[in-house]
Amino acid sequence: MHSMASRRRKRRLSYIQLDPEIDQGPAKSGKRFWRLGVTTLQIEVEDTRPVEAHCDETFLNVTLADGRVLRAPLWWYPRLLKAEPRARNLIELSPLGVHWPELDEDISVASMLRGWKAPGAKEPD
Repeated sequence: MHSMASRRRKRRLSYIQLDPEIDQGPAKSGKRFWRLGVTTLQIEVEDTRPVEAHCDETFLNVTLADGRVLRAPLWWYPRLLKAEPRARNLIELSPLGVHWPELDEDISVASMLRGWKAPGAKEPD
């Protein structure tokens, strides 16, 4: 018969290394940590590279190299929501995300895939 302690030792530990160069949402420390039984998701950078992005009146739309289209409500990103349409659509693409030079705003594809909202984002009534 196995004791509870020996069963705990047999649990698989998964280590997750956070990349400090990528927006990590709530876990921004970039430090290594572990969780019992959690595995990591590897995202192929080439497949998730944005190839087109634009904002309409209510959504941010980003097309990825693999053909997927990500769509997030603008209220998730207060800087974009408050911006003039011209500044909102002056967009630069990078391999990992989208940048608005006039608004000093950066949104990573990874954060959109995870559904992370910007700090201070509040759903409209």
